[in-house]
Amino acid sequence: MSLHIESTEEVLAELKRQRAKSLAAAVSVSFLGVALMGLLLYLVNIITAIPEEPAVTVYPMEERKGEDPIKPEITRPQRPSSPNQKSEVRIVVSTATTDVPINNPEIDVEIPSDTFSEGLEFGDNIGFNNGKGPGGYEPDDITLSKRCDLNDRMKRITENGGTPQCEEAVVKSLRWLQKQQNKDGSWGGGGQNYKCSMTGLALLAYLAHCETPLSEEFGDSVLKGISFLVDQGMKSPVLSLVPQMNEVSYDHAIATYALCEAYAFCKQMDIPSISNLERVTVKAVDRILDGQNNNGGWAYNYNTRAGAHTDLSVTGWNVQALKAAQHGGIKPTKGEIRTALRKAAMYCRKTAMPDGLFSYQENGKEPRASLVGVGVLSLQMCGSGSD
Repeated sequence: MSLHIESTEEVLAELKRQRAKSLAAAVSVSFLGVALMGLLLYLVNIITAIPEEPAVTVYPMEERKGEDPIKPEITRPQRPSSPNQKSEVRIVVSTATTDVPINNPEIDVEIPSDTFSEGLEFGDNIGFNNGKGPGGYEPDDITLSKRCDLNDRMKRITENGGTPQCEEAVVKSLRWLQKQQNKDGSWGGGGQNYKCSMTGLALLAYLAHCETPLSEEFGDSVLKGISFLVDQGMKSPVLSLVPQMNEVSYDHAIATYALCEAYAFCKQMDIPSISNLERVTVKAVDRILDGQNNNGGWAYNYNTRAGAHTDLSVTGWNVQALKAAQHGGIKPTKGEIRTALRKAAMYCRKTAMPDGLFSYQENGKEPRASLVGVGVLSLQMCGSGSD
């Protein structure tokens, strides 16, 4: 018997059908495998492409109840007044903060009702990082020391869209101001002779850059400017060379603002006391408290009679002076700064317009876009930042 099977047409046809079925099955299985693999890759791509919700991170300030904040210190020689005189002065250069991030948990919070804020004073701690709040007459050491830290200042400039050229421009401006200073230590002159307010503005520029009487480049200019205002305060009830002018309530307020800042720096940095600085500063703050009207605002020439010309422009400068006094730990004798700021907030709210403008005088008299900044800043400083 032959081992080879003789193929017939039926057998060949059957084999052909079987091959066709096998090929079709193989193709189907391959197509299904490719489809499943494609679907798997698609799902993986979708999952990896979904952006994660960014974690909210806050960096809280350290709080130490019952003890002073840690203040790293360095020493440097005070600029001697004579070649043979040297002393050491402590300079606070930075304030330690925690660098441990805390992620805020995702929780549902009910939207507060319209009555939620009744009786509360939002904004009382604006500018205060020491937790003591306003009215305690304690200097705001943390804010001032951060202002004097170049690295911290540059970090904040960069975070807010600035560049190193911003810092360079400020230094150039301070050098220009230095060249404009009068021999008596003042700035300005001529015309109505508002030297006290001009000197105050110049000093505020230097102090904002942490230039003090100890500064190597600008120390002499700062010391002479402070001395000019102190000398004027010893000679007159107000910080002004033109006390008879209506604008004295600008002149005095701006000069007081500068003296309060200067006092805070000198106190915090243990700068040798400038004779009569505290005495004149307290006296200047007292004058502002005395000059506040019953409606909470301030008027030209510190007029407190009924119907006096109070306006938001004058009020804004006097509010800033009081807030600086509060930051510097000034202890007035004619009243409470906190009480005066609450009354000022009442006045500022009466100048706010429904469309966002602020009016020159209360109850919508003379709305001005130029006073929006004054109104908003004053409300923040008065503890009504959420209004």
